[in-house]
Amino acid sequence: MLANFVIIKYNKAIRSLLLVKLTINGCDYIRYTIQTFGCKVNQYESATIAKAMEEHGYERTDDLFSADIIIINSCSVTENSDKKAKQLIDRIKRRDPMKIVALTGC
Repeated sequence: MLANFVIIKYNKAIRSLLLVKLTINGCDYIRYTIQTFGCKVNQYESATIAKAMEEHGYERTDDLFSADIIIINSCSVTENSDKKAKQLIDRIKRRDPMKIVALTGC
């Protein structure tokens, strides 16, 4: 898989998201999914990320393995959320070691 990397940076001070366009194998049609573990803040931030992704032309899918990029938004403060995120990353990497996974959260 040839991929230009995506840069996602959330600036909490101005509540904005910087997103740089991702191209995979020369294709700009990119599917993404967001998996959220944790508190309501994580859910809000996931909704913000999804809005920014869609504004930049990315298409959301609920199918984890048909997505070109998987965004995992987790809370490291909550042990259960942290554990679930790690298990999901392990599952993704076992099935598709080249899958692009972005991990974010508190």
